[in-house]
Amino acid sequence: MKRTALAFLIFTVLFSAYSVNIRVLAESDNVLKCEGTDVKIMANDKVLNIKGPFAVSKSSAGLSVYYNERTRVFKSFKMTASYIKINGNAYRGAFFLYNLEGKVCAVLHLDLEEYVKGVLPGEMPVDWPKEALKAQAVLARTYGYFQILKHRKYYDLGSDNTYQIFTGNAAEYERVKQAVEETKDIVATYENYPIEIFYSSTCGGLTEDPVDLWGTGFPYLASVECGHCTQSPSYEWEYAIPMEELAGLITLSGDGVDYFTDVGVIDRTASGRIKNFEFYNEEMDTRYSISGKKLREVLDPMNLKSLFIESIDIDGFNIIFRGRGFGHGVGMCQWGAKTLADAGNSFKYIIDYYFRDISLSFLE
Repeated sequence: MKRTALAFLIFTVLFSAYSVNIRVLAESDNVLKCEGTDVKIMANDKVLNIKGPFAVSKSSAGLSVYYNERTRVFKSFKMTASYIKINGNAYRGAFFLYNLEGKVCAVLHLDLEEYVKGVLPGEMPVDWPKEALKAQAVLARTYGYFQILKHRKYYDLGSDNTYQIFTGNAAEYERVKQAVEETKDIVATYENYPIEIFYSSTCGGLTEDPVDLWGTGFPYLASVECGHCTQSPSYEWEYAIPMEELAGLITLSGDGVDYFTDVGVIDRTASGRIKNFEFYNEEMDTRYSISGKKLREVLDPMNLKSLFIESIDIDGFNIIFRGRGFGHGVGMCQWGAKTLADAGNSFKYIIDYYFRDISLSFLE
């Protein structure tokens, strides 16, 4: 296996001499309920010092700020705070607030390294071995920088699992801080460009090639044998759902089908994950096909943990799925990373294990 080398990667357009900034859509709602310390709102060459709770809502002119029984209206504004809770989530720093797509959007501007510190607690347990945390830090930083390069108008990425989870930048975890600082400015690259990052909790023994899952592949994301995630609580799992409930979720047609007599697999990916299912009612001679991706959405990914399904059985009034792994299985297996780190392997080894022919490069 190729050993990953550290190279130098220079991106001059987006970088100041000191740091890389990233714009995170931290909160988006009809109303933002806020309370903080040293809160300042800056708009129209004026500064409002706000003490106590306040709320920001949509208005025909942009945004309304309600505080101290007063209301001020702005098209958009900048807000800073040494500490602030927005809808219960804690932050610090500088926000820009907009009325976008009918919602109040608070976009946090912060240093990329600080962003990574806010991602790690949401994506990996902070008490895991440091080399696993360092591998996760490199992937989080690479993902963030890749999103910066897309040049979106108002923000670079969101804060939920549609992107990667950002838990805020107010909390401090010493192990997270060390992992980020010890990998400072390092990103994963392929042919001198940041790679598209994917990772999941538990691959179940074999990672997935995205070309089989989503129709688009990358040379560095070919499937690899893992075998290091057997300690994961989701390495093997079972999920049972009442037949009638499943039939109602799948058919959605009101045709009277409330049970199935057989469940089939139309096709699988090269790794063995199911691409398409077929549910059959023999008495009505009715078949329903559904993609694996859609079925996970319908049943909730927390229930149908992966498509690495080994058996599907009909047991009376229930259908029972038995499988391995948790998540899509593409890229780094996080439980595999933990095991590799526990065995004394470095973050470089861990990343190289799951991503083919990539380099680790310093942003300058």
